[in-house]
Amino acid sequence: MLVRNNLTYTEIDGINYPDFEEGKLPPKPIGQWGRRHAFYLKEFNYPKYFRLLCTADMYDYLELVNEEATELYDRLIEQYKKKQGVTEKLKAKDMMEWVGRMNNIHNQVTDVVYDQIIFVDEAIKQEHFEYYRRYKGALKPGEEPDFKAFTRFEKKEERKRQKAVEKKEAQNG
Repeated sequence: MLVRNNLTYTEIDGINYPDFEEGKLPPKPIGQWGRRHAFYLKEFNYPKYFRLLCTADMYDYLELVNEEATELYDRLIEQYKKKQGVTEKLKAKDMMEWVGRMNNIHNQVTDVVYDQIIFVDEAIKQEHFEYYRRYKGALKPGEEPDFKAFTRFEKKEERKRQKAVEKKEAQNG
């Protein structure tokens, strides 16, 4: 028995096969946001997708993502409606104006949900954070990186490399 990436494998004829746990069916449908996040994981983070499938945690995870995304969507819809003055009074007065504004709000909020929940993965955030720590140095565990400072650092390093190349070319030429 081999354990790697929180999965156990059984060796049969020299080949390691993952031990699948009995999957439990979801008590209710996962929902649109959960399905969209599953598609995102399958396309862009297949190791996590596969691990969730093998450990039978997929439905629980996607249900949490769906609940969080639905909660954010509903809250933002109400905030945007209030901010932009979209009311039932407007609906009764000018239905087409109300529909246009609601479609606009829906599109804006959907983009926010995609950016903040669906197309974001903690592993990717962690990967960026580790990259930052590795090249910038000095960050202590638990500290949040300052990505603007990191960008300035990267530009400074690029200028140093460029000057070194120019200096080398001047010496050779």
